[in-house]
Amino acid sequence: MDPKEIKYLAEAFINSTRNRIGFPNVEMEELATKRYETCLECSTRTGTKCDKAKGGCGCPLHLRTRSSKGCPLKKW
Repeated sequence: MDPKEIKYLAEAFINSTRNRIGFPNVEMEELATKRYETCLECSTRTGTKCDKAKGGCGCPLHLRTRSSKGCPLKKW
């Protein structure tokens, strides 16, 4: 895995964990909600993942939407 990908994954994991334990980054959560709404309409989504077989990134959406890295399909 590319070291830059690890950075984005760690950032997303931290943001997701903060939200789950009750200390959310409010701005990030608002942004993640908007991003997730876009993902719900996307043809590459399968369940809660951006399906690699359909041309997506393969990431769980709860992490990808909380990362500073954008959508690989440039939808957000």
